[in-house]
Amino acid sequence: MARRVLQSRERLLKLLRAELAGRLKPDAAALDSLLGLVNSQLDLSLNRLME
Repeated sequence: MARRVLQSRERLLKLLRAELAGRLKPDAAALDSLLGLVNSQLDLSLNRLME
């Protein structure tokens, strides 16, 4: 199950990166920063769900 969660998270972040890059056209540093924040919050949410 943990592997599926990890794969799903990675896919979600990849799709989100593509969508944000296409719509907002941010510079690479801003996009990386935003996705880092999303990843952090996603980790917290997933950890809470798995408790």
